[in-house]
Amino acid sequence: MKSNKEKFKAMNKKQKMEYIWEYYRFTILGTIVGVFLVGQIIILATKPKVNFDTHLIVTSKMVLDSTKMEEEEQFFQEQFNANLYYLPADWSTMDSSMIINDQLMMLKVQVREVDVFAMSQARYDKYMEIEGFDPFIALDEVPEMASLLEQYKDSLLTATSLEDGKEHVYGIQVETLNHLEAGKFAEPLVISMISVPKNLEKAVEVIDYLI
Repeated sequence: MKSNKEKFKAMNKKQKMEYIWEYYRFTILGTIVGVFLVGQIIILATKPKVNFDTHLIVTSKMVLDSTKMEEEEQFFQEQFNANLYYLPADWSTMDSSMIINDQLMMLKVQVREVDVFAMSQARYDKYMEIEGFDPFIALDEVPEMASLLEQYKDSLLTATSLEDGKEHVYGIQVETLNHLEAGKFAEPLVISMISVPKNLEKAVEVIDYLI
């Protein structure tokens, strides 16, 4: 019987690539994600720090206009002292690129670079599946959100809180965001706030402007 080494030598280039991917794909993906995270940590540690009052992440299937994106980033910084970050992604899938995007989102949460989310339903659902704590703040317990919740009462997303066992509002579903022209969205979005935002008042202001 031929050894694995002999079998590998007899393969053509395509067969070798398929063999390597079949047996070492998790090692390869782990290495890619590890290198990416180390790079992001270095970037976050060395980039000049701006003391933003709030951070907004917009992530879903979308097409971006880079020129308008820069204009909107400047507008949010001047108007709300907010950092606007676009992350085009299809959260209904989980291939190697999406694993990296997922790790990037987790890193941003850990370093407090996210307060307000405008995300796809798939991304919202994945966060709500996290066990052990409520990933988003209960919007119905934020007095400043009362008028918006009443306005969008037919589009509210609720769930049972792990903290008090009661039903709360954690998201507002919207078809699009008219004030964000840089992103052409291919799916409805869910607006929510992380628990707990750095500056609650500013986070509410950003949500009010978005919808």
